[in-house]
Amino acid sequence: MKPAQANTDLLPRILQDLAELIGLQLTMRLVEEYGGIRLYIPKCDMADDHALVKLIGREAAEKLQREYGGEPHMDIPLALASVRAVRNAEIRAARPHKSASHLAREYRTTERNIRLICGEIKDDKQVALF
Repeated sequence: MKPAQANTDLLPRILQDLAELIGLQLTMRLVEEYGGIRLYIPKCDMADDHALVKLIGREAAEKLQREYGGEPHMDIPLALASVRAVRNAEIRAARPHKSASHLAREYRTTERNIRLICGEIKDDKQVALF
């Protein structure tokens, strides 16, 4: 089990269920694409050019279809704080094996942010209050 998978308990229940079914990475793709809106999973077969198949692949789309196909639309939460916490845990777990530059590209953030997340530097933008 990856360390980040242990943090899926930070996610809303529906995202935990999806992560268990199709994996955390594909669940995060769903959140990126459909977070904050409703998702309908069809009961009938999906063509190769169906948006869901293109986003998460045939195998994962079929798993979702078996579990949720034809049911009323499901709300996919944005879960911004939860998603950020899981992402940060993944970054911290990967940091000993990957450079800040590599992680910044992989997670589409800055090297400075990677170092902040990993506690390698302090946030010098904070002004002392006292």
